[in-house]
Amino acid sequence: MDTKDLHVFVAVFEAKSINKASQKLFITPQGCGRIIRKIEMEMGVPLFLRRHYGLEPTVQGLSLYRRVQTIINLLDDIHTARSSYTLQLSFAARALEWLGIDFIQNFQNTYPGIVPMVRENTDKAVQQNLLSGEAEIGIFGGPIDPKVFISTPIVTYSLCLVVHEEHPLAQKDTISYKDLDGQNMIIPSRDYTSYHMIMNRLKHAGIHPHVIVEPLEIDFCHRLAGQNAGIAVSFEFLAARHAPENTVIRHFADPDMTCTSYIAHKGNTALSPQADIFKTFTLKWIQEKNLSRA
Repeated sequence: MDTKDLHVFVAVFEAKSINKASQKLFITPQGCGRIIRKIEMEMGVPLFLRRHYGLEPTVQGLSLYRRVQTIINLLDDIHTARSSYTLQLSFAARALEWLGIDFIQNFQNTYPGIVPMVRENTDKAVQQNLLSGEAEIGIFGGPIDPKVFISTPIVTYSLCLVVHEEHPLAQKDTISYKDLDGQNMIIPSRDYTSYHMIMNRLKHAGIHPHVIVEPLEIDFCHRLAGQNAGIAVSFEFLAARHAPENTVIRHFADPDMTCTSYIAHKGNTALSPQADIFKTFTLKWIQEKNLSRA
C-alpha cells in the first residue's frame, strides 16, 4: 500500500465513516471504499466492523492505525522536502477512472517537484472551482463557453442505458427515445452537463420520461437499476466496469448519444509553468493510451 492509501485509512478511522472521510479527502465514497477493501485484502484481515452508528475498528485496525501514524509522518516529511509546488486540479468525477489508475503516479514520478491535488466533483462545481481560483486546471463536460474558459476537447464518452435483466426493454438490442416515453429514469445529477443534453434530446423527440432520482454518484445509478427501480443512464466505460450482474447494458439507437469532456482553465489567466506542464503531460498521456473515445 502507498502513502495515499494510508491517508485514506487514517481518514476513515478518524471519521468512523467512509462518506465523511471521502468528503474530507475530496474523493468519491466508492473510491474511498475500494482503497479500504484493497488494504484489507493485502493484510488478510478486516479493519472495520460495520455498525448502525458507523465504522468500528477491529483490533487489527487499531494496531494498523497506531503504526501508520508514524509511517505517514515520516513519508510526509520526505515528500514535503522534495516538493516545491502544489498544483490544484478539479476533475469531473468520471475523469480519473477514465485516465487510469497510473495517471497521477506517472505524473509524480516524471515531475517530482510538482504535487497534483485533485478534487473530484460535478461538471458545474469544476467550473466554479476554476472561476474562483481554487483550481488551475479542470476536466469537465461541455459545451464550453469560449468567453469564459480556454479549453481543448480530450474525450468523447458514449452514453448507454443500464437495465434490470427482468425489465421488458432488456430484451431489445438498442433502445430508442420512443422506448423511454413514460419510463422511470435514473439520470446523473443536473450538475453534470450530460443531464441537460439527454433531457433536451428527449424533449426534442417529444418524449417524457419520469425521472425518479438524479444521483450525484453514477455508481448509485447502477445500483438503483440493479434494484429495478428504473432505467439508468450511464457512461459505457463505467457501466462495463461497475454495472450489477443482474443488469444488462443497452446502447441508444441514436449513435450520437455522446458527450465530450475538455481540459480547460480560466480565460484571461495565464497558466503557471507547472500547470502548463501538467496540461502537456495529460494531452500526451491521452494520445499514447488512445483514450480519446470511451
